Amino acid sequence: RARRPGEQPGGAGQVVIAHTGLGLTVGDAELRGRARVRWEVLRGSLERVELDVAHLGRDLKVEGPNVRSWDRSGDVLRIELQQPTEDVLEVDLRWSEAVPAGTESSLGLARVDPRGVFRRDMSLQLARDGEVELIPEVQGASAVAARQLPRWGTGLVEGTPSAAYVGTQASGELDLLRFEPVS
Repeated sequence: RARRPGEQPGGAGQVVIAHTGLGLTVGDAELRGRARVRWEVLRGSLERVELDVAHLGRDLKVEGPNVRSWDRSGDVLRIELQQPTEDVLEVDLRWSEAVPAGTESSLGLARVDPRGVFRRDMSLQLARDGEVELIPEVQGASAVAARQLPRWGTGLVEGTPSAAYVGTQASGELDLLRFEPVS
């Protein structure tokens, strides 16, 4: 049978699209991270969500108007909702991580990857606010101008972004260089 305009496709299950915006600001002593995750429910509803996460600091904070509680076990973040949602859910994550000392070091690229979704998009913004030079090595995403980022992926760094990426999933690391004067 043909569907009418606006009618949901038949079949069981849910259809959810996830958008993840990551912002990493590197200072002399710490990296400050922020993520905004937006789930758009096209069919069904959400009572809880799960994300695969990596390289998020121990001081992780999870906030959102519909967040009841959250639990992190290894690389899995589980978020229980106040009430089921059938349209849009937005959650903000914040964390920090110490920047290793020395003239050359590296940090793993943060990963926030929603589980059980039909499609996912992600963006990444990088900025620095100190003397540490930042050299990203990003796989799985394409470099773009900061103005080309989607709305849900902007405003996640402190200051002016020095690099921006879009894709479906990114991995890699951030090489950090400190220039020290030689006598």
